Amino acid sequence: MNIINKVRLSNWFIIAFMIYFSIAVSIPGIKLDSSVLTLFSVNSFLYGFYVSPIINYQKSRIDELHKLVRQETIALFEVAIGLKPLDAKDKKDYKKLLSNYINHMSSKKYNKAEDEYEALITKSLDGSHELITAKLISNQQNRTMINMWLNARVYSNEWIVILVLFSVTTGLILIMDKPNDLQVSVITAAICSGLTLLMISLYKYSSLTHKKAKTIWDPALKLKSSRYYKTFDY
Repeated sequence: MNIINKVRLSNWFIIAFMIYFSIAVSIPGIKLDSSVLTLFSVNSFLYGFYVSPIINYQKSRIDELHKLVRQETIALFEVAIGLKPLDAKDKKDYKKLLSNYINHMSSKKYNKAEDEYEALITKSLDGSHELITAKLISNQQNRTMINMWLNARVYSNEWIVILVLFSVTTGLILIMDKPNDLQVSVITAAICSGLTLLMISLYKYSSLTHKKAKTIWDPALKLKSSRYYKTFDY
């Protein structure tokens, strides 16, 4: 499924359009009676009713993660400021732990990041660095919220419902009897491609690889590479 995340939406639209256009011009249409058209209308309504809130929820999830990661960066900066009075060896140890924590979080290795954060707290307790310990512990609530939003994905049962509604909607659009006209085939392919992009967007949001989601750890990475990082120097 990684290919879905790597290909841009504009490219996916072209791919989907060519596929649906080929289907639209090659398969014969079927005349649908009023009962089938009613079912089509109900299915289309359910598809839009179901997928729209989930996409909005995923967008809210990414926006919230941006805020939480920025707060996390501020907390790490405050920890870095608190390292100033420490000796060279302690600064070096904290620098390594903080760097590893940021790297693991930005590369989605959350279990390893959790271990690094626990190691930070353990070191601060062993060294009786009360100020650093207090800042790390006060940041725990923020980290809990980050973990909660990272785990708020679209799950398999929801995907099954969405895929069934999507398949019925696009399938009926493609097979219903239409004028054998190039313009109508183009419109049909465009509609089906748009519905497909909704599904791809939902997957991208859910896996946090959407264009906006990719930047959530930028504040922490910039902190690591900026002049504020000199706070760690020893």
